[in-house]
This record gives sequence, structure tokens and C-alpha cells, in this order.
Amino acid sequence: MSKPKPKMLQERKSNTGAKYAPNSLREAHDSPSVRRKAVTLKPLFTDKKDDRDRPIKPTQKRAFLDFVTDAYEVGIAGILKRYEEEIKPFVPSRPRKAFDVNMDKNRYKDVVCVDETRIVLRDNESGDYIHANRVEGEPLTNRFICSQAPMQKTVRDFWHMLVQEKVVNVFMLCETIEEGKLKCEQYWPREAGCSMEWPGIMIKNVDVDDSDSTTITTTLEVSVKRSDKMTIKHHQWRTWPDKSVPQSVMAPFRLLKISRWAAGPTVVHCSAGIGRTGTVVGLEIALQMALSGRELRMVDVVQRLRMQRGQAVQTDLQFVYMHKCVIAFLQAHRLFSDNHTLTQKTHAFDQEYNALLKSRESASQDQLYSPVVPLKWVMKDPVAPACPPAPQPPTI
Repeated sequence: MSKPKPKMLQERKSNTGAKYAPNSLREAHDSPSVRRKAVTLKPLFTDKKDDRDRPIKPTQKRAFLDFVTDAYEVGIAGILKRYEEEIKPFVPSRPRKAFDVNMDKNRYKDVVCVDETRIVLRDNESGDYIHANRVEGEPLTNRFICSQAPMQKTVRDFWHMLVQEKVVNVFMLCETIEEGKLKCEQYWPREAGCSMEWPGIMIKNVDVDDSDSTTITTTLEVSVKRSDKMTIKHHQWRTWPDKSVPQSVMAPFRLLKISRWAAGPTVVHCSAGIGRTGTVVGLEIALQMALSGRELRMVDVVQRLRMQRGQAVQTDLQFVYMHKCVIAFLQAHRLFSDNHTLTQKTHAFDQEYNALLKSRESASQDQLYSPVVPLKWVMKDPVAPACPPAPQPPTI
């Protein structure tokens, strides 16, 4: 007897203008049965793109300076403590029925995909489930989809989602194989001129741009049923170590600026879709929060994100890295270059940050995730084939 399909859940409509009350995150956590109330807000910004790209107004500058001042006051130890006390225990109780009945489509058994914000696949032969959640709403200008890395049996589902949701950018924050472990299926053709095909969908690599020091950008032409075509930009950040945080603190903002003014949503994934993925998406929420002139508190940012993508920002080191990135962004815009006191404190903060990285060199994020099935593919060569054959569709 074939396995019954999970009951189709009503797809959540996009509402990028929705905004939740500031205390609603804590209320929902304290009382899981209480859902946040959406309220209508007046527009926070003008139509000028500069308002959403960099701090130019006094209210924006003040929000960022308050954030920096607070970070320097509590220091690295204080930021780590906030993660331990306010982020780590923040696990909102949300229904996860689809996740539980589709365990064979989950890369890790303890990385949950909640029902409320999950992407519901329409007219898909293998069912409506994929381990991916919407992240949207003010202060974001664009929609994100946070996803786990495609598995062999979910590659077709992943492309179905990209086509269905009219995705224009994919941010891949991992390698297919890291330290001999399979972290992501080779779901796109690596070399220009190569193609991959699944039933009803063909993907052709049109161009590869490796001029950026951290990111390889591949232009993919996607043909649906050999007629309709769409173009997707695939951006792979290849220098983010699985056991640490990347050296670059500006690379996230180069990626995020691409998605900020895109015509469609951006899919972001690493392996589990919560650690590196949550860090990058959380940085955009943080940036836009301060650019709206509101108080920027990173704890609130991550808690807000976890309401839509559970367990996002998985480690305290990633949480500290988010602070470091925002500070670097402000330095790049010379926000406090003439403030001697903050400049001195920046040096002390950097020393603490570097000391933390050195002490964590032996830590492994892999210990945080439990694969649904044991990893079987171990390779000495970490480079996946450029044009692998497309996997066969799973037997339903």
C-alpha cells in the first residue's frame, strides 16, 4: 500500500508589508497558543534605494550607533551570554506535522520545518513537502526562502520550488562535500554549456563568473516543459568553513544587496538551512531594522527569524559574527570614524573576537545535527563532478 500523502496545508499568502508587534515574539514563546497579531504600519521608507542600503538619515545613524555602543559595553562575553540565555532556549512551539510524516525528505532529523511558514509545493508528483520556510515581512524589502540543501530524492522538488515561487537568486553557503562528508547534492550544472534534466525541467549553465574572491556566480537558464524559460542566478559562497565563521565580514552584504532589489524571492541554503543560512538572512533583518530607525537588538532579530525558520542562527559563534559584520558595515560607511572613543573600543572588540575564533578552531558544527540516515558517501577529492548525470526521480 502506498504511503498516504500528508494533508495539504493552505499556502500562506505573501504579505511583505505585514509587521508583528515588538513584544509578540516573547509572548508567543511564553504562550505557544497565543499567535502574533499583524498590525498595519505606515511606510517606513521613501522610494529611494539609498534609504535601504546605507545609513544616511540621523535616525538611522543613531540606531546603528546605539547598537555599536551596546555591543562594546557588553563585549564578546556579554554577547555569548545573551545567546546562551535568550537565543538558545528560544524554541517556539509550532506544529510540524508535514516534517514528521516526510522524514525521508529531511536531511537532519532534529532540524525542524514548521508548518505555518513552510513552502507548499503545488502540482508536484512526489507530494507537497519540501524542507523550506518563508521569511518575509517588514522590515525586509524582499522575500527569502530558507531551505535545507537538496538531497538526491529532493532535487526535483527543489527545482519545482524555484520555478513555482519565481525565484531569481539562490545563495548557496556551503560546498557539496565538506571534509569528506556529503552536505549537498550536485543539483546544478557546474560548467558553462552543461545541462541537467529532470522530468519537465531542464537547467542549462549559461555562464560562470568567478571574479569575486568569495562567491562564484552561475547564470542558469531553466526551461519548464521545454517551453517557458526563466533565468536564475546561483551564487555559491565557497569560503565559509563548516567548523567556523568566514573571515570576510563584508561578503554577506554584497550578496544581500543583490537580493534586496530583486524582482522575486531569494532562496538561501547551506546544509541544514539554519546555521549559515540563518546568519545571512538575520543580517539583512538587522540591517533593515536599524535603517528603519528602530532599535537594533540582535536578540530580537534572531527571535523574529526563528518564528519563521526554526533554530535559525545555530551557534553562539554565528551570533557573535553577526555583530562583527554589522560593525564592519558601519566602519565601511565611516559612521563613527571621527569618534575617538568608539574607534579605541573597536580595537579592543576585535582583539576579543579574534581570541574567540582562535579558541573555537577545534569546534565542529557537525555535532549539532543528526542525519536522518548515516552518511555513506565519503570522498578524498572534495570537488564534485562538473556535469553529473541527473538523478532518477524517486519511486512514489
